[in-house]
Amino acid sequence: MFTLNEEYKVLNLLGSTLISADLNGVGIDVESFSNELVVVATTGLITSTGATYVINIQGSTTVNGTYSTIGSFASLSGTAFSYTLAELALDIKDTGANKFVRAFVDTTANSGTVAGVIGLVAFARPFLAEQNLNSSTFA
Repeated sequence: MFTLNEEYKVLNLLGSTLISADLNGVGIDVESFSNELVVVATTGLITSTGATYVINIQGSTTVNGTYSTIGSFASLSGTAFSYTLAELALDIKDTGANKFVRAFVDTTANSGTVAGVIGLVAFARPFLAEQNLNSSTFA
């Protein structure tokens, strides 16, 4: 029997980053995983009171290709969303863009500045579970 650590790979879609404008993450190859992803978004300190953030997960057939949105979190705005989290389950099988995924944070200043810390990780199930799929060593 495999453990949770051996059945799911943790993919870093967006390291905790201070968001001050729209931001595209780097495409991650998910072709060797099943078509289901669970994405967890975490926020740190959000100091902008009027800015709106829409966190999208996008897919493409090539790493540097055209990405299209395959799922979105509910938008957030204001300092009340500091130090919170949300999860989004995605089935990317029928999206037509299931080889690479990335995060895209769409910001709108509304009033004032855009300043908030956001991070995203995805949990993906490999086709075959295996030991040492994840590591406690930073990489």
